[in-house]
Amino acid sequence: MSDISWEGFLETDFVTMFDNIGGILKGAAAAAEEIEDEVIKDHDILKDDDSEDFAGDNADEVRAYVRRVVQGHLDDAEVVQAMMKLVNKAADDFTDKQKELQDLIDHADVEGLYPTGGTGEERFQFRESALERDSDDGNGSSIPLPLKNLGAIRSGLSFEFAVLMGEVRTLDDELRADFKALDDDVSDLPPSISEPDYTSKNQEYLQSELDDLLSEVEDGDASPADVNDWWKSMTDSDQEWLVQNQPEEVGSLDGVPTADRDTANRRYMDQWLTDFNRDYPNIDERIEYLEEQLQEMEDDGSAYSDATNFAGGLPTAPEYQPLANELGELKEMTERRDNVESLKDRIDGPAGTGQDFYLLGLDPANDGRAIVSVGNPDTADFRATYVPGTDSDLGNFDTSLDRSERMSRDASDVSEGETAVITWMDYDAPDGVVNAASKSYAEDAAPALSSYSAGLEATNESNGHTTMIGHSYGTTVVGHTAVEDSLDTDKIVGVASPGMDSKHASELGVGEENVFTTTAEGDAIRLTTDVYSEIGEAFGFEAPPDDSDGDKYRAKHGGVNPVHDGYGATEFASDPMDSDGNKIDPGFFTPVNSEGRAIHSGYWAEDNAARDNLAWIITNQPEKVA
Repeated sequence: MSDISWEGFLETDFVTMFDNIGGILKGAAAAAEEIEDEVIKDHDILKDDDSEDFAGDNADEVRAYVRRVVQGHLDDAEVVQAMMKLVNKAADDFTDKQKELQDLIDHADVEGLYPTGGTGEERFQFRESALERDSDDGNGSSIPLPLKNLGAIRSGLSFEFAVLMGEVRTLDDELRADFKALDDDVSDLPPSISEPDYTSKNQEYLQSELDDLLSEVEDGDASPADVNDWWKSMTDSDQEWLVQNQPEEVGSLDGVPTADRDTANRRYMDQWLTDFNRDYPNIDERIEYLEEQLQEMEDDGSAYSDATNFAGGLPTAPEYQPLANELGELKEMTERRDNVESLKDRIDGPAGTGQDFYLLGLDPANDGRAIVSVGNPDTADFRATYVPGTDSDLGNFDTSLDRSERMSRDASDVSEGETAVITWMDYDAPDGVVNAASKSYAEDAAPALSSYSAGLEATNESNGHTTMIGHSYGTTVVGHTAVEDSLDTDKIVGVASPGMDSKHASELGVGEENVFTTTAEGDAIRLTTDVYSEIGEAFGFEAPPDDSDGDKYRAKHGGVNPVHDGYGATEFASDPMDSDGNKIDPGFFTPVNSEGRAIHSGYWAEDNAARDNLAWIITNQPEKVA
């Protein structure tokens, strides 16, 4: 709390003081902004990584060190500019309050009052001459002024005095807090490269930089583009140290180049499996033992004798339920381990397209999450992201990855450029159709998908064309993200959508001509569009006209069926077939039976028209879309 006194406040020449401070800051800012020109841009050996006059690993270390120092000064220049704004505002605020205080003291002086009191006890006191003042009674005689009138005047002015000084101290506290916040933003410069213990100090510096960046990312103060700038400012050896020593954190950062994220995440995956096997070396034997024990108890009836647990199923004995609970927990743990091992085995070798796999994200917890690319999106000519829908998790990730491989292969068949297709499953997908009725899963996923797409843009080296593809509930995730957050993408595709949380394709931010949708006849997802519309009409809701293909207007998520003419997207053809490529002749009841569910999974089957159309869209040949 500020302890500024009224005497000190009145005596301070704020105009001169803040002018002097402003001049110093202005000079500092100007000097910092000149550093880049003087140190980097005007020196070929520092600005050019390929300089023949200054080459080798040591030269790269020095170059990166100097650049980091310069960048620190440039960052601080921005802080100085912010300080100058604070100083100018403080000068105005304090001089205004100073004038108010002087006016108040002058007014009190007329009443025979003078200021007194320490901090927080400001008040006015009467001079003796004021107490001796008389008033003419009109007959030539004088009578003393009533003391109660004088007391009321003093109380009122003293109250104003205390309030005014309270406001002054609040301004002082706010200024101090603002400067403290800016001080926290000042960059820590890297250790001197000439120090004997430079390596260890530099590692401490890198760790501190990473911790600060992670905090800024979490608070929304650092974008994927900022992350990319930070990463590129380091030497190869610094990047390698972070990848090896902080793989989980580096691997999760949108804006770190794909190849580095892949290295970091694979290291994290290996570490996670090593730690799991070290911490639970006999978990499989324990599961086998528990299964045998529980089976014996069920066979001899002891599982149900003296039953005390009536929570679902048959009542069980006190000795049975703890073992059953332990077995369930251990099976969940081994399922997570098996899922990670399965993913590791799948991406250890090349994809079926001959391209490399890149692991852009991994989270083994709960149902598990992963981001895997077929090909390197940083260098590819065409980049597509596939967002799977309901019931997607690490246990069935292979299915989603198969679809990405097929899309990459199909795209290469219709274009000479390289295509990378990423399976983005970095969200908690709803388990089952009941949960899929909630939009909350899409709302929770949106910030991560938005950040991912911005990171993909930040690391893009080829100016590649970008497509975002959602399937089923994944289309709701894509649509919600595009509307409520943002998506760095050129095209958006909705396959078998229950609604894209939007009423028109133009809301998605890429232009309605760049939004493409399809839903095959008989697909079970039509329960959330056609049947949903019919139910609404049965309850008396207005029935908008069907479109040219007979598709109903409404959708569960967003209000408008994405394949309806009124939505404004380009609808492309897809065939009703199962995932094995068997064609299905849809009938009236198909969406509610197993055939409808099979059609929902068949868009990537061999010879499905949807595959050709997706390839044309991904390779930016929309005129060929059927």
